[in-house]
Formats: sequence, C-alpha cells, structure tokens
Amino acid sequence: MSHFLLLLITLILFPLSISSQNTGSKIPIGSSITATTNSKPWLSKSGDFAFGFLPNPNHTTNLFILAIWFDKIPSKTIFWFDRNLAPLGSILTLEANGLILRDTNHNVLQNYTGGLAASVAYAFMNDTGNFVLSGTDSDPLWQSFKNPSDTILPTQTIEVNGPNLISKNRKSDFSYGRFYGGMSNDGNFVLNTKSVFTNLDFDDEYYNSEVISGNRLVFDSEANISVVDKNGERLQTILDTNLSPSDYYFRATLEFDGVFVLYAYPKKGGINSMWIANDTLPRDNICMGINGQKGSGACGFNNVCSLNDTSLRPICKCPEGFLLVDPSNVYGDCKSNFTENCVDKGEYGLVEVKDVDWPFNDYEQRNKSSLDECRKACYEDNFCGAAIFRSDSCWKKRLPLSNGRVDKSLKATAFLKVLRLS
Repeated sequence: MSHFLLLLITLILFPLSISSQNTGSKIPIGSSITATTNSKPWLSKSGDFAFGFLPNPNHTTNLFILAIWFDKIPSKTIFWFDRNLAPLGSILTLEANGLILRDTNHNVLQNYTGGLAASVAYAFMNDTGNFVLSGTDSDPLWQSFKNPSDTILPTQTIEVNGPNLISKNRKSDFSYGRFYGGMSNDGNFVLNTKSVFTNLDFDDEYYNSEVISGNRLVFDSEANISVVDKNGERLQTILDTNLSPSDYYFRATLEFDGVFVLYAYPKKGGINSMWIANDTLPRDNICMGINGQKGSGACGFNNVCSLNDTSLRPICKCPEGFLLVDPSNVYGDCKSNFTENCVDKGEYGLVEVKDVDWPFNDYEQRNKSSLDECRKACYEDNFCGAAIFRSDSCWKKRLPLSNGRVDKSLKATAFLKVLRLS
C-alpha cells in the first residue's frame, strides 16, 4: 500500500511541477545546433516557438541568422535575432560559460551570452517565447526577453535603463537600423532616431508616452501594452487589441521604418493567413514627427516622406531629378545629379515641386521675396542645392537635405537644382 501511495503522490505532483515551470524540455550542457538548412531547432514544449538557425533572408546561402521564431507559422516569423550572421557549418554549443559559436576548425567566433554571473546548468525554450539559460539553482542567468532585438511578446517587459528595441536596417536586413524604442530615465516609453549606432545621444524623439512616475513597459497576457508604475499599476495603455490571446499569436515590432506595430496572427489560420496590424505608434504623422537637426528624418537624405493614411506607415520617394543611392532601398538616401561648382549655369536647371518641405539645411533666408525671385536666387548661387518658397519668404538650402516631407498645409514650393538632360 505504501508503494501505491508513493506512486500516486508522484503521479499527482510531477505534472504540477512541470506545469508550473512551463519550461518544455531542459536542454543539457553540450547540446549543439549546426548552421545548416536542415538543422533541428530547440523547441518549446507546445511547439509554438523555436530557437536555432535560419537561412539569411537576403539569400546569402553561406550565412545564417541565430533567431527565435514562431514555428507553427508557415513564414517562421522571427521575433528575436542576433545581428551577427553565422557562417555555414558553424556550430552553436551550450556550454557552462554560455552559448558559444565555433567555426568548422573549432575556433571561437562568438559568445552570445558572455559575462554570466555563474555557470550554466541547462537551457530551455519557454512556451512564452523566452529562451533562458539557468544556473544550478534554476535562477535565470540570461534571457532573450531581457535582451530584445526589435520585438516584444506577451509577458515581456522593458525596464527603465534596460535594453532598447532597435529596428532592423531594412525588412530583410538584420543589421542595426535608425529607430529605437525604450524606457527613458523619467519613466516614459519613447521612440527615438539615431543615425550612428555608436553615438550615445539620440538624434530626435518622435513619440513620448508623457506619464508621471512610470517604471516599465509591460506587454500583458491580454496582449495590451502599457506603461506601469513601480507597483504595477497601469498609467497608460499605448497599444491595445480586442482580440483574444487564446485565438491569436501576438507580437509588437519596431519596424525598420520607425513605426511600432502591434500584430496578431490567427493560431488556426491556414497557409494564406497573415499578420494583422492591430495598433501603431506614433498615431500621428511620423513624417512630421521626426524633427531633429541630426540625421535624415523618417526617410533618407534628399528623400521625401509621405504617410500611408491606412497603415500609418511612411512612404519614401526621391524627388524629380534625384535617384536612390541604393536602388534596392526606397527608404534610403537619394542623390542629385547636380554637384556644386562643377558645372556651368547653362548645364543645370531647377525642378519645381509643390507641397514638399525640408525644414532644415538653410544657409540663407530672403524675406519679401517673390516666387520668381526665389527661383532666380537659387539658380544663380552655386552653393544652392534647393530653395523653399512660402509666405513671401525664400530659404536657400545646401545638400544633402534632411527631414523631407509632404506638407500641404504650408502651401510651399520647392526648387531643386538638377543637371539638364542632354
């Protein structure tokens, strides 16, 4: 009878223990994954999430990205990634000092989790999407949720002075982008731009939650995202949804174009299902919201930003006479075919563009000017790359132009200096 009772107690308590941890299978020290197209990832218990290598989306066959993704979604949507690509055949091993990547000659390429406070005992892929390295006392030594890339998931938080969300450079380019999201020292969630990754200061802030006594950003289990105080009291919900977490996967991503988007995906969706944008930040015009004296604005230098009224996402387009520096990146810089002091006046002309403004880069303002006088002033000035005329004033500007945007409220006319086509 005593053996029966012992067995009964074991059967009752063991499932409760596993359920409370919700950790899936423990990944032991010495486990490894190879960077190949057919490598098997480490899965969460539910199979919803996977940790491992995926081919580089830029179709470079000999490079792979270390990532965590939604494994049951056909597109394998990535929500955590390392910015450094791994070469084909390299091996990621779970060791006592962290996740170590070695090449085919066993040379260490990278320690993804360096500087741990203690030795790793095991790892696990949690059913929340959090990948965790644990010590011998089961305390977490490193967590993907505490080291986000550009995305957060339900139950994830962002702390004051914690890591920022950093956008990708482009949709399929996982290097550092120009947009940052995080909790500021005064307890607000803010979105910023920074054109140089190594700079300490941001170029400009284009969203601020404007609360008092904020402590952290919380993506709660109901898929709403709020700034809360130190006691967990909600101060402001910044992104929300009416959809049920039992029916949908959720993620909030700081996109490569600077918009913070709350997405939902039906768990029982078919092969044609897609992520649905439920809410976005900023809710006003991002083209107008970025106004820093540094950096290029929502789009690249010399580019012009307009807003998609449906998605609230920016659209970037080079003005007439300008071409993309990188033809594959419509959000990037545009170049003029005009070069200061390198051509005679007869070889260039001015293109007139309505309702477009570049608010910075002025080097001369001419008041009480007419439209024709503004045009002539820029045409005859070798240093003038563009001019803006509005309200009987003329602003001459030097290249490159920054913060270009469509703004019909100004009733402005822009003159852009370009070479005449032969």
